Amino acid sequence: MRREGAIKHWDVICKWKDGAEIQYKSHGKWVDLTGGSPIFGANDEYRVKPVVVRYRVFLWRTYSGKPCTLTVSESAQHVEDRARWQGFIRWLGDWQEVEV
Repeated sequence: MRREGAIKHWDVICKWKDGAEIQYKSHGKWVDLTGGSPIFGANDEYRVKPVVVRYRVFLWRTYSGKPCTLTVSESAQHVEDRARWQGFIRWLGDWQEVEV
């Protein structure tokens, strides 16, 4: 690893050293780094692998009878049970994904 690469990638190097999963850019796409040690060259691109959160929004009638929207993430327990909740009206779309 050359000094220029170390300086450019310092934050990623520190997080990788602490166990974070990292990715490198290959042909315009981010690819998981698996096995081996990255080169961290000055012309290379690296990043900490983002966490992907899946969520879905639904319409629900409150106890006072007013409709409101709620969001549920895939990591929440009993996601599919939401449709059986008292007051559940309907899902307002498909699952969405966002990188955080």
